[in-house]
Amino acid sequence: MGWFTNFFKGIGDAISAVGDAIADVTTGIANVVSTAVSVVDEFISDVGDKIADATADIPIVNGITAAVATVIDGVTDAAEIVTHHFMMNVAQVGQATGTVISTTGDVVDAVCEGNTECIPEIIKDGIGEIVETADQHLAMHLEHDIELLQIPLEMVAEASSELLTGIIGHNDISQAPFLLDDAQSFMFDTVIHEGILEPAVDAWAVTNNHVFGNVVDQLSHADMGMGWATDHGMGPDTGHSTDMGHGTDHNNGCGCGDTTMPAVADEFMWV
Repeated sequence: MGWFTNFFKGIGDAISAVGDAIADVTTGIANVVSTAVSVVDEFISDVGDKIADATADIPIVNGITAAVATVIDGVTDAAEIVTHHFMMNVAQVGQATGTVISTTGDVVDAVCEGNTECIPEIIKDGIGEIVETADQHLAMHLEHDIELLQIPLEMVAEASSELLTGIIGHNDISQAPFLLDDAQSFMFDTVIHEGILEPAVDAWAVTNNHVFGNVVDQLSHADMGMGWATDHGMGPDTGHSTDMGHGTDHNNGCGCGDTTMPAVADEFMWV
């Protein structure tokens, strides 16, 4: 019966390979789209900076061009964040689907090898990968939401300050609009995000780690379909710059069979 066992084990391996491919391809597509949007956003921001620099010797014109650049920058930043939101969902669905299929292949392998006692552990690891990936995606989605909510007022504050600076110079009056931005940053970043949302998500992640055994390492931005242009490191930094100023200087194991869960977009994630 060796050939029979090998035949069905080959089927299990093929199923797992299909699952891996689905996760890789969907995450890769998400990264391509996200990277393209980030590059465009960065290009527009650089053009705005250069225009503002070129008019630096003409205060009023500089204030106007810097304010216009700030508004355009804010709109493109918002578009980038919304795109990343969507592409993260595409990547997550593809990864979850790939994990389910790969886990099915691992179960088939375990049955063929006579290691049926390992099936519960294999299924637990598969569920754990989906759940632990989801908690990291949620944390990033919440950070995106906080950034997105702050863009309108931040954009108005910086553009207003740049216009005033072009007319009356850099002083307390021209910098006054930033007080509104500082106030909203304190409310959204410190009170809501750091004080409420982040501890709740962290608690959920700790619980998942206790239940499933920490089967997913810290994901990079590319792992989550956010592209390669924003992948400046791990952790809470989303990689987006919401400083839109252009004219002002504002300093503010079971061991049975092949139970390895599919890596998240191995071909696309490392930057």
